[in-house]
Amino acid sequence: SGSATDGTTTINSSARVTPANANALGLTFDNNADIYMLNAYYDFTDVHAMYTPFVSLGIGQADISNAKDDETALSIAAGVNMEINNNMYAGFKLMHTQVDGPTDRLNISYEDIDVTSLHLMVGYRF
Repeated sequence: SGSATDGTTTINSSARVTPANANALGLTFDNNADIYMLNAYYDFTDVHAMYTPFVSLGIGQADISNAKDDETALSIAAGVNMEINNNMYAGFKLMHTQVDGPTDRLNISYEDIDVTSLHLMVGYRF
């Protein structure tokens, strides 16, 4: 709960503030985020001749627009690659990424951000 004002319009709220309420004050909570990750992979190469399961752990930073600082990002993933030939593979990866909750330039602190994504891949080894 709290209030926000632009000097003319004041919003008092003890519930969720809608995007329309924020826009009336000239505020936006839409943000772009760039995540830079360093990932380590472990391939289970002895499981099957054509399929290679793998797991991955990652650490990095998220650069979120309107946040005061970059935030720590962690990821965990699992997937499988299928050999097409000696140099090519196709596969999928399920990844969960967690970003520490940012604080924006208005000193509003947010909860951690959780993202789960499915990646379909085609790769070339050289």
